[in-house]
Amino acid sequence: IIMVDEEWKDFKMSNFHSLWIVPIGKAFDTFVKINKELSQKYDAPIFEPHMTLIGNLEINQEECLQKSGILASLIKPFSIRFKIAKCLDKYYRCVFAKADESAQLINAAKLAKQIFYDNGEEFIPHISLLYGDYSMDLRKTIVKSLNFDVEFMFEKLIVTNSSKFSKISDWKIIEEIKLVE
Repeated sequence: IIMVDEEWKDFKMSNFHSLWIVPIGKAFDTFVKINKELSQKYDAPIFEPHMTLIGNLEINQEECLQKSGILASLIKPFSIRFKIAKCLDKYYRCVFAKADESAQLINAAKLAKQIFYDNGEEFIPHISLLYGDYSMDLRKTIVKSLNFDVEFMFEKLIVTNSSKFSKISDWKIIEEIKLVE
């Protein structure tokens, strides 16, 4: 059987997964509002607010779900706080909310790399607020305009079919896995 380019791309993308932490409550509402406002103002994509615990994993869905279950069984729920905005010269980290780096959060990221594999990407605990290729001056202006102090309980791991290689509109949530109580 011969796959045409589009079929191959779809097949290939279905084997890329990421594990997200999605904010809940006031934190979710705050980040959705900021993303929507910035995206409309700067003609940028609107996306689900999330923190990528580990991403761009080239792994089949069955194995990803199995390993995600193991990871979730090793992490107890904990609180994550965001109070400052930052920016980088990167499309997916254009403007973001920086998470307080708790021992639990850093440990969760380390466990993810041990259970899956080290994908070579540095874990920077954050939730992006704007994607795009804008000047650093504009990014810094946007950062200065943002003001928030939100916190939420990380209680479930979100398994997604997503990667930096796929279109944002193609990202899909596969499963939500509760952490150990």
